[in-house]
Amino acid sequence: MASVDLKGCRLTDDYVMATPAKKANLLRKGHAGAIPASLVLRGRKQDIALINRLIERIDQGGSTLVISGEPGIGKSTLLDVAKHRASELGFSVLSMTGVLAEVHLPFAALEQALRPLMKRAVRLVPRQRSALLAAFGMHDDTAAPDIFLVALATLSLLTERTTRGPLLLVADDAQWLDQATFDVLAFISRRLSSDPVVLLVAMRDDFNNSLGDTSTLRLRLSGLDHVDAENLLDANAPGLPAELRSRFLKEASGNPLALEELPRGERATEAGDGPWLPLTGRLERAFSSRLSDLPHSAQLLLFVAAENDGTSLHEILSAGEACWASEWESIS
Repeated sequence: MASVDLKGCRLTDDYVMATPAKKANLLRKGHAGAIPASLVLRGRKQDIALINRLIERIDQGGSTLVISGEPGIGKSTLLDVAKHRASELGFSVLSMTGVLAEVHLPFAALEQALRPLMKRAVRLVPRQRSALLAAFGMHDDTAAPDIFLVALATLSLLTERTTRGPLLLVADDAQWLDQATFDVLAFISRRLSSDPVVLLVAMRDDFNNSLGDTSTLRLRLSGLDHVDAENLLDANAPGLPAELRSRFLKEASGNPLALEELPRGERATEAGDGPWLPLTGRLERAFSSRLSDLPHSAQLLLFVAAENDGTSLHEILSAGEACWASEWESIS
C-alpha cells in the first residue's frame, strides 16, 4: 500500500480514505500508522489502550475518563497521544488548560475550549445563548450568568457539533480550572453516554474536587517500573557513569519528567556525593507550584531545608523552631 506523510506520521492511503468506522478497524489492527516519536510513552501501554478503546468505540456512546497523578508523571503527554489518535479517526478536538493565573476568572477555561464553536451559538435557544454570551463577556447583561443555563448551552454546542462527527474534549491541569468551568465540566460529564463525545480530564492527585460520579472511569498514573525507568533514562542520557545513573534512578522514583530533566541540570554530572541534585527550571516549576497549597508552617520548614547546606534533619527542625519563635514574637 502507498503511504503519505501527515504531521510527522506515516499513514496508509487506505486509512486516509477510510470512513470513521473503517478507520477505527484499521487502527485496532495497527494499520493506521505510527505515533510520532515525540508522543511515544514508555510503560504506558495499558493506559493508552484504555483511551484507545474509549475513542475507537465511540459508536457505542460517549464517556468520561479522569486521569490523575503527581506532577511530571505523564498526564499531559498521555492527553497529547489521545488527541493525536482522535484526530486520526476524524474526531473534532477541543482543549482547555487550567492556568493558575486565571483560576479566579469565571468561565475563562470554558471560553478557551468553546471558542471554535461560538459561531454556532446563534442556534441555541435564547435563554441558553444569553447566559453563555454573558458568561464570556459578549453580552450587555450585567447580572451573573445562570451556571445551569451555561452548562446546558455548552452541552448543546457539543452535541450539535457531533452531527458532523465525533468529538474529543480535553481538560488538562484541571486543578487550576476556574470553579465555574469545573462545575460545567462536572455537569456535562454525567450526560455524555448517548452522544459521541469523549471527555478526558487530567488533574494532580492531591486535588480535592471530584468530577463525575461513581460510574466515571478513573485512571491514576503511577511511576514507571525499574526497567522502563532505566530505558527512559538511557534514551535521554546515554553513557552516564554507573554511580550517577543509579542516583538519578533513585531520586526520580519512576517519574518520567525527573528522568528526562535530572541529567540536564546544571553541573548534574558533577553532583557526585553532594546532598542535592541540581534541578532544571522545568522541574522546579512542576513541583514548586504545590507550595502554595501547604500550611504556612510546612512552607517555612521547606524553605529552611532548602537553605540548609547539609541533610541533618535535627538542624532543619531546630532552625524551623527558631524561625517560628521569631515570627510569634513579631506578632505578639
